[in-house]
Amino acid sequence: MPNTINENKDQTKDSNKYHNKPYFYSDDTSLLLEVVRNLRGKRCIEIGSGNCYILEELSKNFEIAVGTDLVKPSSKKNGVEFFLADRATCFRDLSFDVSVCNPPYLPSDSIDDIATDSGKDSEQVMKFTEDGMRVIKEGGSLYILISSLTNQKKIEEEWRAKGYNITQVKEKKLFFETLYVYRLTKENKK
Repeated sequence: MPNTINENKDQTKDSNKYHNKPYFYSDDTSLLLEVVRNLRGKRCIEIGSGNCYILEELSKNFEIAVGTDLVKPSSKKNGVEFFLADRATCFRDLSFDVSVCNPPYLPSDSIDDIATDSGKDSEQVMKFTEDGMRVIKEGGSLYILISSLTNQKKIEEEWRAKGYNITQVKEKKLFFETLYVYRLTKENKK
């Protein structure tokens, strides 16, 4: 993929720290799949691809579909490009039309499981958001999933403070939490 890779960063220096396996299909995956099935464009990225279920779906409607994760998928996926990397740090700004991520969103005192733990103040949700917004082009969108178990109001306030337009596009109530998918865009600078 020409002109999108940021070659100046070591992407895997902490990838062996946690000895995790890729994130597998769950309720959050199925909700995000419902949203991304109708997305189309030239270039998209899934940040934190896990086993690439979402990425495979995105590859059907985008010319270029790439994914990143700190852990390799457990099997080879057809039609997708996968990079072993920390979020989207290996890509240049403004490289994609759409970013999609199901970040680690569960509140935790420490990051013991990189697939699910977000830290005390949803640090991982915000890191995924910042990287996802950085790599989208003007007019692009980030689709991100969070849970009612996170501090949803605080996250929305942080997004607004950064100047993002936010729209809740889908939700799914489970017996122990509610999952939300948001669409974030950059405010137009006039």
